[in-house]
Amino acid sequence: MRRHIDEGLAETRRSVGDGFTEMGRDVDAGFAEIRRDVDGRFTEMRHDVDGEFAEMRRDVEEGFAGLRRDVEGGLAEMRRHSVVLAEGLMTKLDVVAEGVQLNNERLDRFQVEVRARFATVDRRLLRLEARLPRKRRR
Repeated sequence: MRRHIDEGLAETRRSVGDGFTEMGRDVDAGFAEIRRDVDGRFTEMRHDVDGEFAEMRRDVEEGFAGLRRDVEGGLAEMRRHSVVLAEGLMTKLDVVAEGVQLNNERLDRFQVEVRARFATVDRRLLRLEARLPRKRRR
């Protein structure tokens, strides 16, 4: 009987061991299938993310290109406006310079006239002084 029990126990052990081995293979196969599925999903997600980033990159590049065009257009307009302002200022400066020149000429004429009148007054004073007796002269 003991032998029979030992044989039954040995058979049970083999059967349980075989069951665990088979269960281990099934678990390994299940994990392998899950791993393949997860890898596939990650690959799909990676492609989706890469596509989204590529689209975002294109959008950003298009935005910057538009901004660059706007800035360059604004700079060109500012240059044109600056040239117009500079031309206006140069015209005004020419008018001011012409006015200064005319004033200088008037002052030169005035100076000549004043010197001539002072010379006349000086001569008159000398004549008057010459008529005064010597005691009253300074």
